[in-house]
Amino acid sequence: MTPNVATALFKQRMRTVLKDESGAGSIMALFVFFTMLMIGSLAVDYANGVRTKAQLQAVADAAAMAGLRGLSEGPDAARAAAVAHAERFGPNLLRVNDVLVGEWADGVFTSNSAGSPNAVKVATRRDDRNNNPLPTHLMFLIGVDRLNIATPSVAARVTTRANCSGGGYFAQGRVIGNSRNDYRDGFCVHGEEAVQLHNNNHFELGTIVSSPDVDNITGHRNNHGMAEATRAASHEFTFANEVSARIAELRSAWLNLDVLPDFISGGPIHLDEIRGNQSLQRGMLYIVDGDVYLRGNRHFEGVAIVASGDIDIHSNVTLRNVVLAADGKIETNSNVEIGGTEYDYCARDTYSAYLLARGNIIFNSNNTLRGIFMASKGDIRMNSNNRATEGLYAEALGDITYNSSALKLGCIPGYDNEMGFNGSMVRLTQ
Repeated sequence: MTPNVATALFKQRMRTVLKDESGAGSIMALFVFFTMLMIGSLAVDYANGVRTKAQLQAVADAAAMAGLRGLSEGPDAARAAAVAHAERFGPNLLRVNDVLVGEWADGVFTSNSAGSPNAVKVATRRDDRNNNPLPTHLMFLIGVDRLNIATPSVAARVTTRANCSGGGYFAQGRVIGNSRNDYRDGFCVHGEEAVQLHNNNHFELGTIVSSPDVDNITGHRNNHGMAEATRAASHEFTFANEVSARIAELRSAWLNLDVLPDFISGGPIHLDEIRGNQSLQRGMLYIVDGDVYLRGNRHFEGVAIVASGDIDIHSNVTLRNVVLAADGKIETNSNVEIGGTEYDYCARDTYSAYLLARGNIIFNSNNTLRGIFMASKGDIRMNSNNRATEGLYAEALGDITYNSSALKLGCIPGYDNEMGFNGSMVRLTQ
């Protein structure tokens, strides 16, 4: 074979090879596969990171609150309490160096253990610093084998409701009160829009009737002491604004011991609904996917119910030491007793009932209400002939209306001590 012939054959074979596309599909498929794998790895590990961050935030919030409760015994006790609480949910989530004691003022935390600190700041971590970063499942294919996550939280003790003696009605809309009510013991009546009171009410020295503009406070005839009680003031609706978050905490059973009073020690028990004569176990937390109907002529004590729907309480029901939380409304019929007796509703330094609703809270006629903390994102209505409305703290983002001839008293120890729902303890997350 001559050189010219060999050269011609070589060129012909090269042209054949270059025109051959039989392997192009395999190469393209391999490229698409690796591209989709990288996108999938990002989605899986991103979702895992978001979920872990939310869990760390919940632990941080609860640890900050635990540290704040321990602050009365000193900075070291606060740090130990915060770390001990976080360790319940995993090792190395919170270290002592990440628990700061200091002061919260004007929305700013300043680290300072001296003087009279009123705040605890924590940072829970899954990172290299704590030797516990979150490993990735697929992102190592693009060179990322771990994620570093940190979540800060601040809990502060601030005073927002001075001189109210643990009781009062606070409406972001209007407070509308009827006649012949007796306000004592520093009880507060506050309407951010207006306060409208009818005739012949009595206000003991130290009670407060307030609104940002005193021209929006009106009283009819013979309201003894009302002029001395009137103030121009605003109010921070901390509890009503946090109703959704509080209900979510109650529904998060793994944190229930931190957000429930001592009379709840077990659970949760999950139910589709509560109806009729269904029995409830004392000391239990119930998580209900639907509505709750507490039928008449029954006594319930030491239970917590979190409902995705409404809670309806029929006639002749007695409730002692209860937590009722609803994504809908809470409504009672007639002749219902909620809270404590005349002698003990505030004797244990706690409230006797807690009512939280994203909808309205409604009390119909002839009820007895003592030692109750309630917060609503809607209205709170107390209708006619209620036999007692004592030791109440009520906060609503709508209106608060109530009827005649009732004694209004506070529950000072309950207001100060119970369940994180007090005028000087507010969770602030940064």
